[in-house]
Amino acid sequence: MASLHARARSVPVSVISRAVEKNFSSADGLLDRLPVGLSICNIDGTLVQYNQRAAALWGHAPSLGAAENRFCGAQKAYRLDGTPVEHDESPMALLLQTGVPQHDRELVIERADGTRITILANLDPLLDDDGNLVGGVSCFQDITERKRAEAEKTVLLRELAHRVNNTFAVIFAITQQSLRTAASPQAFAESFTGRLQALARAHNLLLARDWGGASLSELASTQLAVSCPEMNERVKLEGPLVMLSPAEVVGLGALLHELGANARKYGALSADTGKVDVTWKIRPNGSGEFIDINWVESGGPPVSPPSQRGLGSRLIERGLANAKVDWCFETDGLLCTIELKHERRNAGREDDSDAEVYVEPASSGTHPGH
Repeated sequence: MASLHARARSVPVSVISRAVEKNFSSADGLLDRLPVGLSICNIDGTLVQYNQRAAALWGHAPSLGAAENRFCGAQKAYRLDGTPVEHDESPMALLLQTGVPQHDRELVIERADGTRITILANLDPLLDDDGNLVGGVSCFQDITERKRAEAEKTVLLRELAHRVNNTFAVIFAITQQSLRTAASPQAFAESFTGRLQALARAHNLLLARDWGGASLSELASTQLAVSCPEMNERVKLEGPLVMLSPAEVVGLGALLHELGANARKYGALSADTGKVDVTWKIRPNGSGEFIDINWVESGGPPVSPPSQRGLGSRLIERGLANAKVDWCFETDGLLCTIELKHERRNAGREDDSDAEVYVEPASSGTHPGH
């Protein structure tokens, strides 16, 4: 690097001047190599010069000196809020009226083909040898992609804020409900931790898919694997591929966790020979569909309805508003059927930022009731 600098210092100025003259035979040649648009107007706003980049940004090559191109070569200009900017209100017009530089002006310009781009413009006055204002020079660049990225970032931050607030509300509800039903501090810690972990598992599934939802199969297997480590032998999951929305993942995930936890404590999974079958099917419903989910326990101890209204009704009413749940306490074990009204969707991202989720625990010491 040092030798390069020494070599540069040894080159005569005359040689450099000839190189500049050879590569930039005119002012236009120099200006056309700039990566930004540049235009020059005289004192009355007449366009007297511009470079190739300016013409590319405007979408046409305006005639120099034409009255319709006073102040700017763009067909039309707009403020960011969409209101039009008249020619005599343009940054160049203000510069020539006041002599005050116009820096960091953001405008939307309409190109010759009708498309629009957002530009960032910086304008400075041109002065003669006596300091008199004789014109203005505008340097501008396309910032359309940057503005689009900023808008998307704003939307994402708003969605994130909503989802964080909603998550805090869910955690608060879990805390209050776990405290209300816990028989001891140890029981509270166990139920509270389990429900928070279920919420975290649902969110992890969503994050893995950029909050685009998750399949019913992976949601069920993720939630039930905690309640039943020997899941492959004792829990059967069977049904077609169904992609759930983020709200459905969180709400149904909470319900599956409660069913699994209660099956481990009081139901089929509390016995060595008990099993759980979780099956689902799809029924067409106009433009949407119903998902029918059956939770069937067998081989466990007898179960009985709880003495008070608990998990089933409140979870569905607040967490899965489009679902209906029926509970049947059979001699062989619990039978729970869930009918979820579901809009057909793909695995892509879907905005469910307005969805509210509420979790109501089961009554202490009993199987979930409705």
